[in-house]
Amino acid sequence: MSKFFINRPIVAIVIAILMVILADVFRDSAVPSVILAPNGLVLFWNGAAEHLFGWSADEVLGRPLTSVLVPAHRAETNIARYGYVPWRAGDSRSTVSPGGSKTAG
Repeated sequence: MSKFFINRPIVAIVIAILMVILADVFRDSAVPSVILAPNGLVLFWNGAAEHLFGWSADEVLGRPLTSVLVPAHRAETNIARYGYVPWRAGDSRSTVSPGGSKTAG
């Protein structure tokens, strides 16, 4: 059985380069584009995504995608099941309505 050696710093550099390339490709796209980290955090959010979802990139970058796109009709279920629907510190019950507008519960 062979073992693979993974050089983590090299992998991190390759991922960073790919992120720059992807962001450059999708930045001005008319197609809403979102790039997520493996843990679900938003790494990239283009202008078309801002227009479609109603959230600016500054509002969502670094936040879990599920905490931004939870429909209002599911918020009560999530609150009952998990105790909250997070989207930002101090505002643990903010959700997005089915029409895309921000609401605070």
